[in-house]
Amino acid sequence: MFANGVDLTAGTDLEVDSSFISSVKTMRRKKKPTKIIIDWSGNEMSAEEYSAYLAKGKTGAHLFIDYDGCVWQFADLWAQQVTRCESVDESTIWIVLQNKGEPPESLHHRRGTFVETFNGKKASVLANTTDQLESLEAIIWLVCESLQMPPLVHRNSAGEII
Repeated sequence: MFANGVDLTAGTDLEVDSSFISSVKTMRRKKKPTKIIIDWSGNEMSAEEYSAYLAKGKTGAHLFIDYDGCVWQFADLWAQQVTRCESVDESTIWIVLQNKGEPPESLHHRRGTFVETFNGKKASVLANTTDQLESLEAIIWLVCESLQMPPLVHRNSAGEII
C-alpha cells in the first residue's frame, strides 16, 4: 500500500494489489491526509470492474476491499481528491468496501442486514463480511500509525458518527 511512493505494507502481513494504481488520475497532495472515509461500493462490481469504472471518471477511491478481504489500491494514499464527491476532500483517504448495499444477500458471501436511514428513508442494507472488516482494521491501524493520524471517530453534537 503506497503513500507518497513508500510501501507501508513492507514488513507486515497485509497484502495489497496495486496493479490498478494508475487507473485514477490524481494530483499529489501538498499536506499529508488527515482523515479516512469508509464507504461501500453500492454494487457487486469486482475490483477489475470497479477499476474500469474509475478510469471513466465516474467515482473514485484510494483503496477497495472485496468480499474475500483482498485489498486493491487505485491511487497512492498521498494523492489528493480522487473524485468529485463533496465528503471526500483533499485531506481524505477514501476506502470502499465491495457491497451491493441492498438485499438479497449473495449465497457466496453470507452476511446479515441492518437498517440504515438514507435521505430520511429507512432501507435494509447488507453487512460486510468478516474478511472485509479484518482487512479494514489492518489498513486503518497501518495508515494511522504510518501517517501519524489519531484513530478518532468524528461525531456531531448529538453523538452520531459523521
